[in-house]
Amino acid sequence: MVYPALHLSYVQIPQSDLYLLFQTMRGSIDIVRREFVQDLEQFGSSSANGLSEAEVDALKRRGYLTDLPAEQELGQAATILNVLSRNVQPLVELTLDLAESSSESVDLVDKLFSLAKSIAGEHGVIKVHPEIPPASINERVMSRILDQARLHHSTVVPRFTIAAFPALTPWLKSENFHQALLISDRESLSRDVESIANNIINSFKQQVHVLWRCDVEGMDQEQLAAVLATIGRVREKYSFFTALLISGQLAHDRIENFIPIDGAFLPYISPDNEPMINMLMSLVLTPHRLNYYPFFASGAHKLACELRSNSMSYKSPAGEEVTGEMDDIVTRVESAKATSIDSVTPLIRERASCKYSLICGCGDRTNGFVNGQQECAAVYEQRLRQVLPLLVFNIQKRNTRAAGGNE
Repeated sequence: MVYPALHLSYVQIPQSDLYLLFQTMRGSIDIVRREFVQDLEQFGSSSANGLSEAEVDALKRRGYLTDLPAEQELGQAATILNVLSRNVQPLVELTLDLAESSSESVDLVDKLFSLAKSIAGEHGVIKVHPEIPPASINERVMSRILDQARLHHSTVVPRFTIAAFPALTPWLKSENFHQALLISDRESLSRDVESIANNIINSFKQQVHVLWRCDVEGMDQEQLAAVLATIGRVREKYSFFTALLISGQLAHDRIENFIPIDGAFLPYISPDNEPMINMLMSLVLTPHRLNYYPFFASGAHKLACELRSNSMSYKSPAGEEVTGEMDDIVTRVESAKATSIDSVTPLIRERASCKYSLICGCGDRTNGFVNGQQECAAVYEQRLRQVLPLLVFNIQKRNTRAAGGNE
Protein backbone atom coordinates (compact mmCIF):
# COMPACT_ATOMS: atom_id res chain seq x y z
CA MET A 1 0.00 0.00 0.00
CA VAL A 2 1.09 3.57 -0.74
CA TYR A 3 0.03 6.45 1.51
CA PRO A 4 0.44 10.23 1.59
CA ALA A 5 3.50 10.92 3.75
CA LEU A 6 3.03 12.29 7.26
CA HIS A 7 5.33 15.20 6.40
CA LEU A 8 3.42 16.16 3.25
CA SER A 9 2.30 19.79 3.16
CA TYR A 10 0.57 21.77 0.45
CA VAL A 11 -0.15 25.49 0.69
CA GLN A 12 -1.86 27.65 -1.91
CA ILE A 13 0.17 30.44 -3.46
CA PRO A 14 -1.84 33.68 -3.06
CA GLN A 15 -3.53 35.10 -6.16
CA SER A 16 -3.02 31.92 -8.17
CA ASP A 17 -4.30 28.39 -8.71
CA LEU A 18 -0.88 26.99 -7.87
CA TYR A 19 0.20 25.24 -4.69
CA LEU A 20 3.53 24.70 -3.02
CA LEU A 21 4.02 20.97 -2.46
CA PHE A 22 6.47 20.51 0.41
CA GLN A 23 7.95 17.38 1.99
CA THR A 24 9.12 18.98 5.20
CA MET A 25 11.32 16.13 6.42
CA ARG A 26 13.14 15.52 3.15
CA GLY A 27 13.12 19.09 1.86
CA SER A 28 11.44 18.36 -1.48
CA ILE A 29 9.67 21.39 -2.99
CA ASP A 30 7.49 21.50 -6.10
CA ILE A 31 4.92 23.89 -7.55
CA VAL A 32 1.80 22.15 -8.86
CA ARG A 33 -1.68 22.99 -10.06
CA ARG A 34 -4.81 22.85 -7.90
CA GLU A 35 -6.09 19.77 -9.73
CA PHE A 36 -2.93 17.89 -8.90
CA VAL A 37 -3.36 18.64 -5.18
CA GLN A 38 -7.00 17.51 -5.35
CA ASP A 39 -5.90 14.20 -6.89
CA LEU A 40 -3.27 13.85 -4.20
CA GLU A 41 -5.81 14.55 -1.44
CA GLN A 42 -8.07 11.81 -2.79
CA PHE A 43 -5.26 9.33 -3.34
CA GLY A 44 -6.09 5.94 -1.88
CA SER A 45 -9.68 6.86 -1.01
CA SER A 46 -11.05 5.10 -4.10
CA SER A 47 -9.90 2.94 -6.97
CA ALA A 48 -10.52 5.80 -9.39
CA ASN A 49 -7.86 8.38 -8.62
CA GLY A 50 -6.53 10.91 -11.09
CA LEU A 51 -2.82 10.21 -10.67
CA SER A 52 -1.05 8.25 -13.36
CA GLU A 53 1.44 5.50 -12.56
CA ALA A 54 4.30 7.78 -13.63
CA GLU A 55 3.04 10.56 -11.33
CA VAL A 56 2.74 8.16 -8.40
CA ASP A 57 6.31 6.98 -8.99
CA ALA A 58 7.52 10.60 -9.12
CA LEU A 59 5.68 11.44 -5.90
CA LYS A 60 7.23 8.42 -4.17
CA ARG A 61 10.73 9.44 -5.27
CA ARG A 62 10.17 12.95 -3.94
CA GLY A 63 8.84 11.62 -0.64
CA TYR A 64 5.26 12.89 -0.93
CA LEU A 65 3.92 9.32 -1.05
CA THR A 66 5.32 6.44 0.94
CA ASP A 67 4.78 2.72 1.38
CA LEU A 68 5.93 2.84 5.01
CA PRO A 69 3.31 2.31 7.76
CA ALA A 70 2.78 5.39 9.94
CA GLU A 71 4.69 3.96 12.93
CA GLN A 72 7.71 3.11 10.78
CA GLU A 73 7.62 6.53 9.09
CA LEU A 74 7.63 8.25 12.51
CA GLY A 75 10.54 6.08 13.61
CA GLN A 76 12.47 7.07 10.51
CA ALA A 77 11.75 10.76 11.16
CA ALA A 78 12.94 10.43 14.77
CA THR A 79 16.16 8.79 13.55
CA ILE A 80 16.80 11.66 11.12
CA LEU A 81 16.24 14.24 13.86
CA ASN A 82 18.50 12.39 16.30
CA VAL A 83 21.33 12.17 13.76
CA LEU A 84 21.00 15.85 12.91
CA SER A 85 20.93 16.88 16.57
CA ARG A 86 24.27 15.17 17.13
CA ASN A 87 25.89 16.78 14.11
CA VAL A 88 24.83 20.42 14.28
CA GLN A 89 28.02 22.49 14.53
CA PRO A 90 28.58 25.94 16.07
CA LEU A 91 28.12 28.94 13.80
CA VAL A 92 30.17 32.11 14.28
CA GLU A 93 29.31 35.32 12.42
CA LEU A 94 32.21 37.77 12.31
CA THR A 95 31.25 41.28 11.14
CA LEU A 96 34.04 43.75 10.38
CA ASP A 97 33.29 47.43 9.74
CA LEU A 98 36.03 48.60 7.35
CA ALA A 99 35.16 52.31 7.40
CA GLU A 100 38.37 54.35 7.81
CA SER A 101 40.35 51.29 8.84
CA SER A 102 44.15 51.55 8.72
CA SER A 103 47.05 49.14 8.37
CA GLU A 104 47.27 49.15 12.18
CA SER A 105 44.08 47.09 12.18
CA VAL A 106 45.81 44.05 10.69
CA ASP A 107 46.83 42.65 14.10
CA LEU A 108 43.29 43.10 15.40
CA VAL A 109 41.93 41.17 12.41
CA ASP A 110 44.24 38.26 13.31
CA LYS A 111 43.04 38.29 16.93
CA LEU A 112 39.38 38.35 15.89
CA PHE A 113 39.81 35.37 13.59
CA SER A 114 41.66 33.52 16.36
CA LEU A 115 38.77 34.21 18.73
CA ALA A 116 36.20 33.13 16.15
CA LYS A 117 38.11 29.89 15.60
CA SER A 118 38.20 29.17 19.34
CA ILE A 119 34.40 29.49 19.41
CA ALA A 120 33.78 27.43 16.28
CA GLY A 121 36.10 24.61 17.30
CA GLU A 122 37.40 22.06 14.84
CA HIS A 123 34.16 21.48 12.93
CA GLY A 124 32.28 24.76 13.38
CA VAL A 125 31.53 27.28 10.65
CA ILE A 126 32.79 30.86 10.47
CA LYS A 127 30.96 33.36 8.28
CA VAL A 128 32.77 36.65 7.68
CA HIS A 129 30.89 39.81 6.76
CA PRO A 130 33.19 42.72 5.80
CA GLU A 131 31.07 45.87 5.76
CA ILE A 132 32.27 47.84 2.76
CA PRO A 133 32.36 51.66 3.07
CA PRO A 134 31.66 54.04 0.15
CA ALA A 135 35.27 55.23 0.38
CA SER A 136 38.15 53.01 -0.72
CA ILE A 137 39.12 49.99 1.35
CA ASN A 138 42.49 49.73 3.07
CA GLU A 139 44.27 47.15 0.90
CA ARG A 140 46.34 45.58 3.69
CA VAL A 141 43.31 45.10 5.93
CA MET A 142 41.12 43.59 3.21
CA SER A 143 43.93 41.31 2.05
CA ARG A 144 44.47 40.08 5.61
CA ILE A 145 40.75 39.38 6.05
CA LEU A 146 40.71 37.31 2.87
CA ASP A 147 43.93 35.48 3.82
CA GLN A 148 42.60 34.64 7.29
CA ALA A 149 39.28 33.50 5.82
CA ARG A 150 41.09 31.09 3.51
CA LEU A 151 43.25 29.86 6.38
CA HIS A 152 40.19 29.11 8.52
CA HIS A 153 38.05 27.80 5.60
CA SER A 154 35.57 30.60 6.25
CA THR A 155 32.81 31.86 3.99
CA VAL A 156 33.19 35.55 3.09
CA VAL A 157 30.04 37.54 2.24
CA PRO A 158 30.69 41.30 1.97
CA ARG A 159 27.85 43.63 2.86
CA PHE A 160 27.65 46.91 0.96
CA THR A 161 25.36 49.68 -0.28
CA ILE A 162 24.93 50.99 -3.81
CA ALA A 163 27.34 53.84 -3.02
CA ALA A 164 30.02 51.29 -2.03
CA PHE A 165 30.09 49.51 -5.41
CA PRO A 166 33.26 51.40 -6.52
CA ALA A 167 35.11 50.37 -3.34
CA LEU A 168 34.12 46.71 -3.71
CA THR A 169 34.69 46.39 -7.47
CA PRO A 170 38.50 45.91 -7.33
CA TRP A 171 37.94 42.89 -5.03
CA LEU A 172 35.30 41.22 -7.20
CA LYS A 173 37.13 38.00 -7.91
CA SER A 174 35.65 34.58 -7.31
CA GLU A 175 38.78 33.41 -5.50
CA ASN A 176 38.09 36.10 -2.88
CA PHE A 177 34.40 35.35 -2.31
CA HIS A 178 31.46 33.89 -4.19
CA GLN A 179 28.61 35.95 -2.75
CA ALA A 180 27.91 39.52 -1.71
CA LEU A 181 24.93 41.16 -0.02
CA LEU A 182 23.71 44.47 -1.46
CA ILE A 183 21.68 46.40 1.13
CA SER A 184 19.33 49.25 0.18
CA ASP A 185 16.55 51.25 1.74
CA ARG A 186 14.56 54.41 1.04
CA GLU A 187 17.50 56.65 1.93
CA SER A 188 20.26 54.81 0.04
CA LEU A 189 18.45 53.69 -3.13
CA SER A 190 19.59 55.29 -6.36
CA ARG A 191 17.08 55.82 -9.15
CA ASP A 192 19.79 55.20 -11.77
CA VAL A 193 18.53 51.80 -12.89
CA GLU A 194 21.18 51.24 -15.58
CA SER A 195 24.07 52.00 -13.24
CA ILE A 196 22.83 49.69 -10.46
CA ALA A 197 21.95 46.91 -12.89
CA ASN A 198 25.29 47.13 -14.71
CA ASN A 199 27.20 46.95 -11.42
CA ILE A 200 25.27 43.85 -10.37
CA ILE A 201 25.74 42.28 -13.82
CA ASN A 202 29.47 42.98 -13.63
CA SER A 203 29.59 41.16 -10.28
CA PHE A 204 27.94 38.10 -11.83
CA LYS A 205 30.43 38.23 -14.70
CA GLN A 206 33.17 37.94 -12.06
CA GLN A 207 31.31 34.87 -10.70
CA VAL A 208 30.28 36.74 -7.55
CA HIS A 209 26.56 36.26 -6.91
CA VAL A 210 24.85 39.33 -5.51
CA LEU A 211 21.79 38.96 -3.28
CA TRP A 212 19.83 42.21 -3.00
CA ARG A 213 18.23 42.90 0.38
CA CYS A 214 16.01 45.91 -0.24
CA ASP A 215 13.87 47.48 2.49
CA VAL A 216 10.97 49.03 0.57
CA GLU A 217 9.40 50.64 3.65
CA GLY A 218 8.48 54.25 2.89
CA MET A 219 9.58 54.20 -0.76
CA ASP A 220 7.63 56.34 -3.22
CA GLN A 221 6.28 55.01 -6.50
CA GLU A 222 9.32 56.22 -8.46
CA GLN A 223 11.70 54.36 -6.15
CA LEU A 224 9.59 51.20 -6.22
CA ALA A 225 9.48 51.35 -10.01
CA ALA A 226 13.29 51.67 -10.02
CA VAL A 227 13.56 48.56 -7.83
CA LEU A 228 11.31 46.57 -10.17
CA ALA A 229 13.11 47.85 -13.28
CA THR A 230 16.54 47.03 -11.85
CA ILE A 231 15.49 43.47 -11.04
CA GLY A 232 14.06 43.05 -14.55
CA ARG A 233 17.17 44.50 -16.18
CA VAL A 234 19.53 42.14 -14.32
CA ARG A 235 17.30 39.11 -14.96
CA GLU A 236 17.52 39.69 -18.69
CA LYS A 237 21.06 38.30 -18.37
CA TYR A 238 20.95 36.39 -15.07
CA SER A 239 17.51 34.92 -14.40
CA PHE A 240 18.66 33.55 -11.02
CA PHE A 241 19.20 37.04 -9.53
CA THR A 242 17.47 37.04 -6.14
CA ALA A 243 15.87 40.05 -4.46
CA LEU A 244 14.88 39.93 -0.80
CA LEU A 245 12.23 42.65 -0.52
CA ILE A 246 11.50 43.60 3.09
CA SER A 247 9.00 45.81 4.84
CA GLY A 248 8.13 45.76 8.52
CA GLN A 249 5.20 48.15 8.84
CA LEU A 250 3.60 47.36 5.49
CA ALA A 251 3.64 43.64 6.30
CA HIS A 252 1.96 44.43 9.62
CA ASP A 253 -0.72 46.72 8.14
CA ARG A 254 -1.71 44.76 5.02
CA ILE A 255 -3.26 41.33 4.68
CA GLU A 256 -1.56 40.55 1.35
CA ASN A 257 2.07 41.52 0.92
CA PHE A 258 1.97 43.09 -2.55
CA ILE A 259 2.62 46.61 -3.83
CA PRO A 260 1.03 47.54 -7.20
CA ILE A 261 3.60 49.09 -9.56
CA ASP A 262 2.71 50.10 -13.13
CA GLY A 263 0.32 47.20 -13.63
CA ALA A 264 2.62 44.72 -11.90
CA PHE A 265 2.81 43.55 -8.29
CA LEU A 266 5.93 43.74 -6.16
CA PRO A 267 5.86 41.14 -3.34
CA TYR A 268 7.61 41.67 -0.01
CA ILE A 269 7.93 39.97 3.36
CA SER A 270 8.36 41.00 6.97
CA PRO A 271 11.83 40.83 8.57
CA ASP A 272 10.56 37.97 10.78
CA ASN A 273 10.08 35.83 7.69
CA GLU A 274 13.61 36.29 6.31
CA PRO A 275 14.86 32.96 7.74
CA MET A 276 11.92 31.17 6.11
CA ILE A 277 12.42 32.64 2.63
CA ASN A 278 16.16 31.96 2.87
CA MET A 279 15.51 28.33 3.79
CA LEU A 280 12.99 27.83 0.98
CA MET A 281 15.34 29.43 -1.55
CA SER A 282 18.14 27.15 -0.37
CA LEU A 283 15.92 24.09 -0.73
CA VAL A 284 15.12 25.13 -4.30
CA LEU A 285 18.63 26.13 -5.37
CA THR A 286 20.76 23.58 -3.50
CA PRO A 287 18.45 20.58 -2.99
CA HIS A 288 21.28 18.17 -2.17
CA ARG A 289 22.59 20.16 0.78
CA LEU A 290 21.43 20.19 4.38
CA ASN A 291 19.51 23.47 4.32
CA TYR A 292 17.52 23.28 7.54
CA TYR A 293 17.96 25.25 10.72
CA PRO A 294 16.22 22.81 13.11
CA PHE A 295 14.68 23.56 16.49
CA PHE A 296 17.58 21.96 18.37
CA ALA A 297 20.25 24.17 16.73
CA SER A 298 21.48 27.04 18.87
CA GLY A 299 21.78 30.51 17.39
CA ALA A 300 24.99 31.96 16.03
CA HIS A 301 27.78 33.46 18.11
CA LYS A 302 28.00 37.03 16.77
CA LEU A 303 31.26 38.96 16.91
CA ALA A 304 31.39 42.50 15.54
CA CYS A 305 34.18 45.04 15.39
CA GLU A 306 34.53 48.58 14.12
CA LEU A 307 38.17 48.51 13.07
CA ARG A 308 38.56 52.28 13.09
CA SER A 309 37.86 52.56 16.83
CA ASN A 310 38.61 48.97 17.92
CA SER A 311 35.06 48.90 19.34
CA MET A 312 33.93 45.28 19.76
CA SER A 313 30.74 43.49 20.70
CA TYR A 314 29.68 39.90 21.23
CA LYS A 315 26.22 38.33 21.31
CA SER A 316 25.85 34.77 22.56
CA PRO A 317 23.35 32.24 21.12
CA ALA A 318 21.26 32.86 24.24
CA GLY A 319 21.02 36.56 23.37
CA GLU A 320 23.40 37.92 26.00
CA GLU A 321 25.40 40.90 24.76
CA VAL A 322 28.61 42.59 25.85
CA THR A 323 30.58 45.51 24.43
CA GLY A 324 34.12 46.34 25.40
CA GLU A 325 37.78 45.49 25.01
CA MET A 326 39.11 42.21 23.70
CA ASP A 327 39.62 40.80 27.23
CA ASP A 328 35.98 41.50 28.12
CA ILE A 329 34.81 39.79 24.97
CA VAL A 330 37.01 36.72 25.55
CA THR A 331 35.67 36.33 29.10
CA ARG A 332 32.06 36.40 27.91
CA VAL A 333 32.84 34.01 25.06
CA GLU A 334 34.35 31.47 27.45
CA SER A 335 31.29 31.74 29.66
CA ALA A 336 28.95 31.13 26.70
CA LYS A 337 30.99 28.16 25.51
CA ALA A 338 30.87 26.60 28.96
CA THR A 339 27.07 26.84 29.17
CA SER A 340 25.66 23.32 29.01
CA ILE A 341 23.01 22.48 26.43
CA ASP A 342 20.24 20.15 27.55
CA SER A 343 19.71 17.05 25.47
CA VAL A 344 16.91 17.36 22.94
CA THR A 345 16.41 13.60 22.67
CA PRO A 346 13.28 13.53 24.91
CA LEU A 347 11.56 16.04 22.59
CA ILE A 348 12.45 14.48 19.28
CA ARG A 349 9.98 11.58 19.17
CA GLU A 350 7.15 13.88 20.20
CA ARG A 351 8.02 16.50 17.61
CA ALA A 352 8.77 14.02 14.83
CA SER A 353 5.03 13.46 14.41
CA CYS A 354 4.51 17.12 13.49
CA LYS A 355 5.02 17.73 9.78
CA TYR A 356 6.87 21.00 10.50
CA SER A 357 9.10 19.65 13.29
CA LEU A 358 12.38 19.91 11.41
CA ILE A 359 11.68 23.52 10.50
CA CYS A 360 10.14 25.13 13.56
CA GLY A 361 10.09 22.49 16.29
CA CYS A 362 6.52 23.38 17.34
CA GLY A 363 7.95 26.02 19.65
CA ASP A 364 10.84 28.41 19.97
CA ARG A 365 14.45 27.71 20.86
CA THR A 366 14.53 29.75 24.06
CA ASN A 367 11.26 28.93 25.80
CA GLY A 368 10.85 25.29 24.82
CA PHE A 369 7.58 23.75 23.66
CA VAL A 370 4.91 26.34 22.94
CA ASN A 371 2.37 25.21 20.35
CA GLY A 372 0.58 21.95 19.85
CA GLN A 373 0.70 20.37 16.41
CA GLN A 374 -2.51 21.93 15.12
CA GLU A 375 -1.52 25.39 16.31
CA CYS A 376 1.95 24.92 14.85
CA ALA A 377 0.56 23.92 11.45
CA ALA A 378 -1.88 26.85 11.32
CA VAL A 379 0.77 29.43 12.23
CA TYR A 380 3.42 27.98 9.98
CA GLU A 381 1.17 27.60 6.95
CA GLN A 382 0.08 31.21 7.34
CA ARG A 383 3.74 32.26 7.30
CA LEU A 384 4.35 30.09 4.25
CA ARG A 385 1.52 31.85 2.43
CA GLN A 386 3.12 35.18 3.32
CA VAL A 387 6.49 34.30 1.76
CA LEU A 388 5.34 32.26 -1.25
CA PRO A 389 4.68 35.26 -3.56
CA LEU A 390 8.27 36.45 -3.08
CA LEU A 391 9.57 32.90 -3.53
CA VAL A 392 7.70 32.58 -6.84
CA PHE A 393 8.85 36.07 -7.88
CA ASN A 394 12.46 34.95 -7.42
CA ILE A 395 12.23 31.56 -9.13
CA GLN A 396 9.65 32.15 -11.86
CA LYS A 397 12.25 32.37 -14.65
CA ARG A 398 14.24 29.39 -13.45
CA ASN A 399 13.78 25.84 -14.63
CA THR A 400 11.91 24.90 -11.48
CA ARG A 401 10.96 21.29 -10.88
CA ALA A 402 7.40 20.13 -10.35
CA ALA A 403 6.17 16.65 -9.56
CA GLY A 404 4.50 14.86 -12.43
CA GLY A 405 5.49 17.63 -14.83
CA ASN A 406 3.01 20.12 -13.36
CA GLU A 407 4.82 23.44 -13.47
